[in-house]
Parts: sequence; structure tokens; C-alpha cells
Amino acid sequence: MSLTSTRKGAIRAATVVAGLLALAAHAADTPKAAPAKKAPVLTKEELRVCMATKDRLAQQRDEVTQMQADLETEAGRNAVLQAFGSNGNRTAIMSLMGGTQVVDLRREGINQLGNAQAGPELWEMYQKEQDKQLKMQILSALGNMGAYDKVIEVAKSEKDDEIRRRAIRSLGNMRSDRSGASLSEIYGSLTNVDDKKAVISGLANQNNAEGMIAIYRKESNFEIKKQIVSSLGNMPKNEAAKAFLLEILK
Repeated sequence: MSLTSTRKGAIRAATVVAGLLALAAHAADTPKAAPAKKAPVLTKEELRVCMATKDRLAQQRDEVTQMQADLETEAGRNAVLQAFGSNGNRTAIMSLMGGTQVVDLRREGINQLGNAQAGPELWEMYQKEQDKQLKMQILSALGNMGAYDKVIEVAKSEKDDEIRRRAIRSLGNMRSDRSGASLSEIYGSLTNVDDKKAVISGLANQNNAEGMIAIYRKESNFEIKKQIVSSLGNMPKNEAAKAFLLEILK
């Protein structure tokens, strides 16, 4: 239960109780007169509802008080985040994370959003996040849930070298039929040798011999061509790799 919904429930319950109690007070205070003017008396059912509502209000008030106390400590906030995560309450997680700059708390929130497969919320966080390690954690979570379109965007546009290469590696951990063509496309736009090597490693991780062979035929950098040949040599069951290695040995 979110803090906002709890407060709303408490307000609704308080309104009901106030109305019922006012009605009871009116019945008790009105002087007896002619039968036509006699104040209405609450039935047993109305009194039961009144008392039950008071009990619910008291319980909700206790829950709010406990939640407020929990939010005063880091362990308590983590516990609340985990509870929201187990319920799939993305909105509550984002609300709680938006009110803190505590790195450990934000890290736990990212974990919970990842468990909830909350791709849009994670992407929103990524675009605003300033902490490099948290950005890489978000990127890993997006990769694990298969949000390859967002990972591709990071691989193409991220200015930070380490984060950009993390995105490339994440693409390499996805199935070749989903990201292989994108890795080859990204390679064509790269100028940094380390970025290019990261793409080759990703293609090798996918056993994507065809992609590496296509790059080899266009690449002039000896170190990269050497990496491709080494990677193809580790694919003894791949027919395309074997044929190509025999070709270049002639």
C-alpha cells in the first residue's frame, strides 16, 4: 500500500466516522418533543458500521505512522522499496527514489524496477541519472530484460567510453537474431579502436561468424583483424568460420 493511498483511505474513513458520530450526537442531544419531531435513532447495524469504521481508521493511522517511522532509516526505506517491488508498484518505487539522492537506496530501487521488468521507468531514470555506476547498473538491467532498442541507443550516442562499451557488451549478450545486425551497424559508425574491439567481442559471444567475417573484409586495422581470426578459431563447429579460415590460409 502506498503512503498516498493510505492517506486517502484514512481521509475517506474519517469522513464516514465523522458523519456517523455527528448523527449519533444529534440523536442524543435533541430534546424530546412531539413524536413528529423526534430525532432518528441509529439502528444496531448503523452502530456496527460506525464502530467498524473507527477500527479501520485506527488501523490505517497506525500503518501510516509505522511507514513514516520506517522511512526515517535506510534499512526501513530499503524494506519499503522491496515491498513495493514485490507488489510490482512501479509508481511508488519511482516516487520514493525521486525523493532521495542516497546511492544505496537508488541502487536498491533499480534492482526492484529491474525485477518488475519496468523498462520505461528505468529508461526515464537513465536519462536523468548523474552517477556513472548507477547508469551502468540501469543499463545492465535494461539489457537483462531484453530492452535492446534502448541499449542500442546508448551504444550509439553515449559520450562516456566505459558506459558505451558496457552497452555494446550488453548487446553481445543478447541473441544474435535480435542484436547481431545492430552490432554490425554500430561498428560501421565507430572510430575508437577499443569500441570496435568491444563489438567484435560481442559478435564472438553470439557465435556470429558471418558478422565478423563481413567486418574483416572491410577492416584495415591489423589488431582488429587478428582479434577476428582468433575469435573465429574458437568456433570449431561453425561452418562459416571454418570455410573463411581456410580461405585466408590459401
